[in-house]
Amino acid sequence: MPENKVILNLPATVEVATPNIYADQIEWFGRHITRRDSVLISLHTHNDRGTGVAATELGLMAGADRVEGCLFGNGERTGNVDLVTVALNLYTQGINPELDFSDIDGVRKVVEECNQIPVHPRHPYVGE
Repeated sequence: MPENKVILNLPATVEVATPNIYADQIEWFGRHITRRDSVLISLHTHNDRGTGVAATELGLMAGADRVEGCLFGNGERTGNVDLVTVALNLYTQGINPELDFSDIDGVRKVVEECNQIPVHPRHPYVGE
């Protein structure tokens, strides 16, 4: 197994497919790519249709190795997948996302200050 794996990014840029179809594509790709042990399958989902978190979770279950996204979903157009929600959803299912959100309110404050965009008061995990 190589030390430095190649990262192959499989985006769902404008969510043309539903989350289950995206996951099927991830699974198919993982099963058919040669030298799978030398590749990291990376998910890059957006939230154009509001299903970025679902597509990411299903993509991980289908065999993806990593996720690209933004804190609280800030990103181009309607946003990239929210890493906070994905990570804490995984944590509630017994999967360690290897991210420390023990001071989630502090993280929220820094993100709001840097982005000059408030986190929605009904946002999962950090809303009022």
